[in-house]
Amino acid sequence: MKLRAFVDTAVFARGGGILRRPCGVVCSRTPRFIQRRNTFVVCDAGQTGSKARADVDGDADSRYSRVREVQALYEIDSEHVSDEQEEEEARPSFSKPPSPYTKRWLVARRSAERLGTESKTQMTYGELDLNLFAAALAAAQPKTGDVFLDVGSGAGKLVLCAARLHAQEFAECRGVEILSELQSLSEAYYEEFKAQLRRETCVRDSFDSGETQLAPCVFEHGDFENADFNKVDVVCVYATTYESTGPYLTTVARVLTDQLRFGARVIVVDKMLAERTGPNVGFDLTHTVDGPNADTGSSTAYVYEKVERRNDEGVLETMTSMI
Repeated sequence: MKLRAFVDTAVFARGGGILRRPCGVVCSRTPRFIQRRNTFVVCDAGQTGSKARADVDGDADSRYSRVREVQALYEIDSEHVSDEQEEEEARPSFSKPPSPYTKRWLVARRSAERLGTESKTQMTYGELDLNLFAAALAAAQPKTGDVFLDVGSGAGKLVLCAARLHAQEFAECRGVEILSELQSLSEAYYEEFKAQLRRETCVRDSFDSGETQLAPCVFEHGDFENADFNKVDVVCVYATTYESTGPYLTTVARVLTDQLRFGARVIVVDKMLAERTGPNVGFDLTHTVDGPNADTGSSTAYVYEKVERRNDEGVLETMTSMI
């Protein structure tokens, strides 16, 4: 699959937003991705007042640059579907040729239609704002040797962003996607990104520096319920149409309860996980991150840690009810 360069620098400008503690203490921030410096401040759920503020940015200039690289990659026009077919489908709704994002959306829609209308409803295509994702991922505190998994990874945007932002920490970044056309598109972007980084590394004369530029990525085709979560340390779920009860995800929570290791962190966007999801098992909310998101106007990312539930005597609790 070939990719053609089509870069629109306007996508790098972002608006303001807030990051807050779950109990309601609000810290303001205004990320300006058009500038050199960009500091994300996240409030820790376990602290209060000024002590709750923690700079999770690390090297702000480096993160700014790496997020911009991934965003630029996804402004590349894809030949996965012919332009004529894409433009014909888009013409009733759009007054100008479809953007690369719209073309990916059309690919997803066609693929979902082949699985039937019931599947199509739960497979609405969307792409999370990378600034918001980067802040939430930093709050999840990736550690050396960790494995990242994006549930419903679409065209692979968050997987590549995680692999680029935390190339030194993640041993592997994975995506699982049920729509085969999107999984194939993910692999095409991955190959293009690796080639791009090789070219840039050679230009900088740092080919032998030993620095890892991109964590290894794997894109799996299949249902997330059948994915292997046993060795996963950080999970991202940007799937607001997945089965839920009120604001709480149900099927995803069941799978994570059964398969995910204790201590793993989970990022959920615009949905939540219950404090208790199984006998002796639950998810502690550690951070809440609010920010702009092109799909929805604004979104909230909830960062959790999977924990064992024990009572005051240190005995594992037994659930009386769960979602």
